Amino acid sequence: RARRASCRVVAAVDGGRLQVRTPAPGRPRRGGRRHFFTDWREPKILTIYVLGEDGRRDRSIPSIIDGTLGNADALFELLRYYLWCHGGHQASELTLIGDAADWIWNRSEQLRKDLGVPKDRYHEIVDYFHAAERLSDLSKSTQAKWGEESRISWLHEQKRRLKAGDIEAIERVVSVVGTRKNTDMSTGAEYWSRHRERMRYAHFRSLGLAVGSGAVESSVRRVINLRLKGASVAWLEEHAEGMLHLRAHAKSGRWPDLE
Repeated sequence: RARRASCRVVAAVDGGRLQVRTPAPGRPRRGGRRHFFTDWREPKILTIYVLGEDGRRDRSIPSIIDGTLGNADALFELLRYYLWCHGGHQASELTLIGDAADWIWNRSEQLRKDLGVPKDRYHEIVDYFHAAERLSDLSKSTQAKWGEESRISWLHEQKRRLKAGDIEAIERVVSVVGTRKNTDMSTGAEYWSRHRERMRYAHFRSLGLAVGSGAVESSVRRVINLRLKGASVAWLEEHAEGMLHLRAHAKSGRWPDLE
């Protein structure tokens, strides 16, 4: 719980995958078993934690983990609820971290307004490792033309620029090199320009802020991948939703909150 106004709070969000099943119409098979259809769903997970003076997670304050099979609006409603109830809106700084998915950043500003957090206390950060992976994918698309040694040298230079927050330089390079087209997100310099201010990593580090979403990715693994996702595992949606909430409370050490 962010009990003091001096606390720096980080909220991170991400998506996972699990299978849900829907009963098929018609009569049951012999023995009473019914047909069903399966489909992949993306449960969305949130993690909220407090930073210590060293910029690392303050483990003396339990993190909050939760999620839902609902849509992005449902997750942000949960996020708004937890931040408000646990004093996140009163923190000295509030940071939202995620990948570059539109469903996150299209709702970020409204979250800030609903919580009444001033702009100078609110930070939006695209996960550094997600951005670095984009550069790595781009370099691989040029490997046949450049060769492995030139590719690695180019990639190291772009990562140096990324760490320095020199996104404009990356935009210029990407506009010349081009990107792969088999991605569900916008490609090319548009990707970098859209998230330019969310990638000023040198500045964020100078403020002692986290720049990675490892905490929520760990939550996805512990809550979903190790319990709700598996070979031949398919859930009724209402059961998956309930198990997700129970598992999240157990793994964050907040089981007594359910009593």
